[in-house]
Amino acid sequence: MITPSFGLTASERVLPKLALDFTTASLDSRITFTRTTGASNPATYVNSDGVITAATNNQPRFDYDPVTLACKGLLIEESRVNLCTYSAELISGWSAFATSRTANASVSPDNTNNAVKLVSNTATSSAHQNYQIGKTITNGSAYTASCYMKAAECSVGIINHYDTGAGNIRTYFNLSNGTVGTVGAGVTASIFNAGNGWYRCVATRTVASTSGGVSIEFSNADNVNTTIIAIGSGVYIYGAQYELGAFATSYIPTTSAALTRNADVAVMTG
Repeated sequence: MITPSFGLTASERVLPKLALDFTTASLDSRITFTRTTGASNPATYVNSDGVITAATNNQPRFDYDPVTLACKGLLIEESRVNLCTYSAELISGWSAFATSRTANASVSPDNTNNAVKLVSNTATSSAHQNYQIGKTITNGSAYTASCYMKAAECSVGIINHYDTGAGNIRTYFNLSNGTVGTVGAGVTASIFNAGNGWYRCVATRTVASTSGGVSIEFSNADNVNTTIIAIGSGVYIYGAQYELGAFATSYIPTTSAALTRNADVAVMTG
C-alpha cells in the first residue's frame, strides 16, 4: 500500500495498480516469455533444490540461492557466448602443465558426479595449470572468466586471465573461506557461494590483444603461483566460462564448440 504524505482518509489512500513479485516463482498471466533453447543454445539456472539445471525452450528461469534456497526472481539475461569448449569435462580441448586431471572425481554444482580434480604431478616448483587459450577476442573489450572451484588438499584457486598483449594476469581465491585474495592488474574479481563447498570464482578485465583465453590453476598460498605442491594434491573444478562482457552470466555448458545462450524476452500486454 502507498500512503500519500498529505492527509487522506483510509478509504482514499492510493493502492498500486500493478504488483509483480517474481520471487514467488510464478509468471503473471499477462507476461509472455520467450527464449529459444536447445542443444546448440543451452541455458541453465539454479533450481529450488540449489542445483544447476538445464532450462527448456521458452521456459522462464526462476533462479534460487544455492545456499538459502530462497527464490531470487526471474532471470532476464542478454545473449552470451561461452568461448570455452568442454566447459564441464575440462580435459578434452584443454592443456595441462604440471597437473594431472581426474574426471568424475566429485559431485559438482549440477548434482552429478562429473567434477574434475586437478592435482600436482611434480615434486618441483611449478605453476599448476589447466588452460584453454588461442581464442579470437576483441582488443579493448571486457571479457569475464569464471569457474566453479572447491578446495581439496589445496585451498587456493586461481583464474589466469591470459591474452597475448598482457600475458598472464592471475587472480587468487580462497576456497576455504570464500574470499577474493590477490587481484591481478586491471581485474575486477568476485566470488559466490554455490553450496556444498563450491564457489564460483569470477575475474573480469579489458583485454589487450585479439588472442586470449583462460587458465584454471591452484596453489597452496595466496599470490604464489609457482610453488611445490605435494604430488596428488589439488582442487576440484567445474563449469568454466569465458565470455565477452563486463560481468558473469549464468553458466552456459559446452562440449566440442563454443555455444550461445539466447536472450530472455519478457513482454507484458493488456
